[in-house]
Amino acid sequence: MSSDSPPGTLHPDPELRERLERAELLLRSEGHHSLASELTLGLLHKLNNLMTGVYLNLESVEEVLDAAHPASSALRAVTDTIQKAQTLVRRTADVNLPPDGDKEYFEIGAIIQEHWELLELVLPKGATAEFTRPSTPLYVQVSSEEFREALLQLALHTRRAVVDGRARVSVSATSADELDLNVFGPSLLTIPAGVAVLYKDDSGAMPDLADGRCFQAYTAGCGGTMNQLFRAQELIQRQGGTLTARQVADGVEFLILLPAVT
Repeated sequence: MSSDSPPGTLHPDPELRERLERAELLLRSEGHHSLASELTLGLLHKLNNLMTGVYLNLESVEEVLDAAHPASSALRAVTDTIQKAQTLVRRTADVNLPPDGDKEYFEIGAIIQEHWELLELVLPKGATAEFTRPSTPLYVQVSSEEFREALLQLALHTRRAVVDGRARVSVSATSADELDLNVFGPSLLTIPAGVAVLYKDDSGAMPDLADGRCFQAYTAGCGGTMNQLFRAQELIQRQGGTLTARQVADGVEFLILLPAVT
């Protein structure tokens, strides 16, 4: 303490001061993200209402046209496109809602397929993605919102990892019994009768893959933002599952392992 400091003045050490400043920055960031989420949600609902108005007007026009009229098929194509766009807007709005954590019973292939358009939307424009559904239905009991977000976090990681905007992503689901889990390392938490979701991209090697540091909350070069892999792992662990990764010849493969239900 300096001699000219007022009585009772505390001077925290530099490390503590840095932690306090970081905490303040994160709180401000969280407040900003919360506001942005609320505004985005409002805009999405407004957009959905506008599209509903356009759809109803087109329906009215189509009703007075003869089926053989040249414009009839064109109007039907437009209304079908609007319906698909509204579905995507509603799903995007759902992402902005806070997850409630309630666990649901569903088939893993169906839930991935349902939100596949969102995943493609998150990936860079130059990316190609394919999903292979399991040959037989595989059921889990988890929060669909949190599982969906975990997949989107992996897609966001791919988006930020690629340099030229091009990436190849493949997603598949299978029974864990059909996999050799040892290739993911001896420390992998095994889940009896588990369901495995494999997410693979060719974005390149991740740092510190061997010791799991790629799943730490904050990593160098992220500008103070939370690591997408940490968030994805946190969401999967909340479901009683685990998330890990391994280096493969053409990229990185992530394994989401979830407990199965019969």
